[in-house]
Amino acid sequence: MMRPFQTVELRAIAQKIQVGWLPQKPSPGMVLHLMLHSDLHVTVVYPENKDPTPRQLQTAFAPLLSDLARKFLAPRLLQLADEHGFARPSLVRIGAPRTRWASRSSSGAISLNYLLLFLPEALAAHILIHELCHTVEMNHGPRFYALLRANDPHAMAHDAAVKSAVRDYIPFWQK
Repeated sequence: MMRPFQTVELRAIAQKIQVGWLPQKPSPGMVLHLMLHSDLHVTVVYPENKDPTPRQLQTAFAPLLSDLARKFLAPRLLQLADEHGFARPSLVRIGAPRTRWASRSSSGAISLNYLLLFLPEALAAHILIHELCHTVEMNHGPRFYALLRANDPHAMAHDAAVKSAVRDYIPFWQK
């Protein structure tokens, strides 16, 4: 039996989702799902005869995490753009790409992975600033890194920490 977790820590926004577990008598077509009590309080409802799998949990939590990223990370991106004098993105998208924390398109849109919610605030902010730097320099050349260091004095340390962030901060059921 998978050991149920009681909280999901969202370090980037200094919040925790409280998680309850409710096994139920299975019925035809029953699938694991979340019962939302609020943005930060959920119950995982699942068939009592079948342990929840990481993939089922990932699928069940995806809409909630997307909503929270839209509610908290998108405004944070705009706040950082204003604070650092960057142009605001033409559009902010929230998703769950498998291999990227974020990206910026040539049209000016910035896409954010909702898994950023799990990172410490400083690392999430670093990634957001990184993408904002692409509003000035689209490549990763010397001018880009000079701009990044000017806007994030700890950029090199943050870059190093981001490399192990999946291992260090992302819950097992989101990997």
